[in-house]
Amino acid sequence: MTAAARTEPAAPTVLDARGLSVRLALESGTIVPVRGIDLRVRRGEALGLVGESGSGKSLTMRALLDVLPEGGSRGGTVALETVAADGSRVPARAALVFQEPLSALNPTMRVGDAIAEAARARGVRPRAARALAVDLLAQVGVPEPERRARDWPHELSGGLRQRVMIAVALAAEPDVLFCDEPTTALDVTVQAQILALLDRLRRERGLALVFVSHDLSVVAQLCDRVAVMYAGEIVEQGPLGEVLAGPAHPYTAALLAAAPALDHRQDRLLPIPGTPPDPRAFPDGCRFAARCRFADEACRSARTELRVVGADRATACIRPGAGEGVFS
Repeated sequence: MTAAARTEPAAPTVLDARGLSVRLALESGTIVPVRGIDLRVRRGEALGLVGESGSGKSLTMRALLDVLPEGGSRGGTVALETVAADGSRVPARAALVFQEPLSALNPTMRVGDAIAEAARARGVRPRAARALAVDLLAQVGVPEPERRARDWPHELSGGLRQRVMIAVALAAEPDVLFCDEPTTALDVTVQAQILALLDRLRRERGLALVFVSHDLSVVAQLCDRVAVMYAGEIVEQGPLGEVLAGPAHPYTAALLAAAPALDHRQDRLLPIPGTPPDPRAFPDGCRFAARCRFADEACRSARTELRVVGADRATACIRPGAGEGVFS
């Protein structure tokens, strides 16, 4: 084999979810708002989980971490594993960056103590944990980290609080970092800084990153691959560039058409008509059919499943590519 023909071995899989589903026991009965989720993320890879509000993104993420709300249970299998120095598979550490750090951080705990507590949870001694807290604040770009470590959460700006949340997550030395719309409440300048920080950290540390967002443009700045969710199911997934350039599912195409473009003028955005189905009464066929201009009786009656449409690409649409170019 020539040097030109050699390829780097694939990074090991850190997260492997198959057939993941979520059941919620409500007073009115049991519902299954998320079903049939297959996700794989490799070391150093960033996966974007995208969909409009209510699509099941955050619930899926909580199921992956097995931190569902009361009355919730998960089905399927979820493997969080990494490779030890001797080549064996061992449980992977996971950490979560929340959407609103002011609610997630303990208001009665100084930010340095919050970071140190996360380090102590994995056995770091108190003095070393305090030193690590200051070091992590510096790593995530907090100015004057020694002074800021003594601040209370309410004394920091939104951008600094989010950096503190990332430092808390890093103190656990995670192999997989889950981010639940961590830039939603930030202005665009600070948002860009946080995305650049996450990208740098995952490359430097080899983190697997699962980034939940309703905004494809945000995911495009950070992720290698994307999984698009609608009504509790993944309707399309694949390499980010390929999905954005040629969406295989009409819902993905409609999401792209509903987002403002920065490279050319648009007279108007194209909203997606209708509303998502009620999770208490999902239709038997394609869950997007009622809002899709290409749907027919076959779409409304046959249960949809992800099917392969190319290398590392899959879609739940029975007519892949039907919406490509039509919404623009």
